[in-house]
Amino acid sequence: MTEQPEQNLRDQIAAAIRDNDVILFMKGTPEQPMCGFSARTSAALQSLPVEFAAVDVLPDPRIRQELSSLSNWPTIPQLFVRGELVGGAGLFALWPAMERAVMPLAIGLQVTPLVAIAPILLIYVDEPHTALLLCAWVVAFFPILSNTLAGLRATDAGLSELFQLCGATRWQRLRWLLV
Repeated sequence: MTEQPEQNLRDQIAAAIRDNDVILFMKGTPEQPMCGFSARTSAALQSLPVEFAAVDVLPDPRIRQELSSLSNWPTIPQLFVRGELVGGAGLFALWPAMERAVMPLAIGLQVTPLVAIAPILLIYVDEPHTALLLCAWVVAFFPILSNTLAGLRATDAGLSELFQLCGATRWQRLRWLLV
């Protein structure tokens, strides 16, 4: 018997996602967000010339529960563009942590003399040509990584988000915005 109201709510959420090109399920409203991630995501949307609908998940906990089961994404905010889950501020919050985790390794590989790394690679890799390729990769990895990160930081965030809202794939954004 309790299945009926949840199914009705799920249908309402699915209809809202289907009927709005851009819809943000958030804690609070765009004018008064109730968490930092919701504030960051709604501010990013408000900075773009895109109309979006917003749904506050706080008044009824069932909205959050049904939304999470519908999207298979546990956190709020959730941004949908043309019916597809794009994610939320939580996705963007992970990027600095990933960068902080990888950069020390990259710097360590770059500043460690190749003369010290080559014998270790020869011990672990039986084939000398493979060891040579690994040495070349170690030498090339850090400049490629640091230049890629610098390029990604230099891209206009508003333009990137506009491409994303218009449904551009990651490769299309990489090609047209970063090249």
